[in-house]
This record gives sequence, structure tokens and C-alpha cells, in this order.
Amino acid sequence: MKGPGRPFLERLLPFSTLLAIFICLAIASPHFLRTDNLSNVARQTSVINIMALGMTLVMIAGGIDLSVGSQLAFCSLAGTMALEQGASIPLAIALAVAAGTALGACNGVLIVGLRISPFIVTLGTLGVFRGLTLILSRGLPVVNVPASFSAVGEGSLGFIPVPRSVAIAKRHVWPESHWVDTPLPFTRWPGC
Repeated sequence: MKGPGRPFLERLLPFSTLLAIFICLAIASPHFLRTDNLSNVARQTSVINIMALGMTLVMIAGGIDLSVGSQLAFCSLAGTMALEQGASIPLAIALAVAAGTALGACNGVLIVGLRISPFIVTLGTLGVFRGLTLILSRGLPVVNVPASFSAVGEGSLGFIPVPRSVAIAKRHVWPESHWVDTPLPFTRWPGC
């Protein structure tokens, strides 16, 4: 389809697809529209949402990061291992954020400093970070964490799950979508 309405339709397509999936699931299962199920869906998609918001900026800048899942696993392990050793929850969260910063800096140094393609670097570090996570955890889950830590992943602020609240807060603190139509000095637009 060509014409002046095409950009509007292209922007509407993801939302209409999501709405169609939502309607199909509501028809397929009478339990889908229950409050506890919708809260669970919101809780489970929040981590992906938070990572996707950060990935938006990376992709706008002309890069890609294939290692974010492995980074998430490593940072989660670092935080929970600190909790297991008796660290406070804020300290464990700070340690997980510091680990993520260090892993991101490793990727950044390899990409910018050595001028290696982001695809190649992050494909390699995906395996390295996953391997480090498996070595440190010995392939076993961390189970001796304080019960109060479950409020971070399972608690709610009113009727909104805590992970969803974090995703909403991040969206308003760092709104990457405002930069989509604005070329930044560090972006690498295809063909430029």
C-alpha cells in the first residue's frame, strides 16, 4: 500500500497484532482475562521489557547486542550469590548493576577500542558470559537467599507488580523513543 496513510498503518501494526493475540487468547481460555493471570503476564514480560528499552538505544546507534541474555544471567547470579553470602538486598542489587556495567564496558572496549563489529563481539561474549555464569554457579541454582528478596520479583505496589513498576519507571526516566527520529552524533546509520 502506498500513500499518505502508510506511516500511520506501519506504526499501528504492532499494536493491532498484539490486540489480535490478546483477543485470540481471551477466546481460547476463559482464564486468560483473570486479574491474577494478567498480573502474572505483566510480571513475566517486565524483565524483557526493561532489556528491550535499553536495546532500543543500542539499535538506534547502529549496533546490536546479542549477549544481553547472558549478561542478565550473570548479573542475576552475582546478585543472588552476594545475598547467599549475607549481603543486604540494596548491596546485592548494586553488585548486580556493577557487574552489568563491567560486562557492558567489556563489550564497549572490544567494539570501539578494537573496532570489531558489534555483532561479532556480542556473539562471542554471549558464550563467554554464559560460560562464566555456568562455571560460577556450577550449573546449580542459588537457593539460600532471604525470603524478603522475593518482594523484588513477586511483590506489588498497589495492584502493579514490582517488576512492571520498574519497567514503567525506566520508561519515564530514560525515554529512548524520543531519540528515534533525532540523529545523534554517535549513531552509525546504515549506508552513511
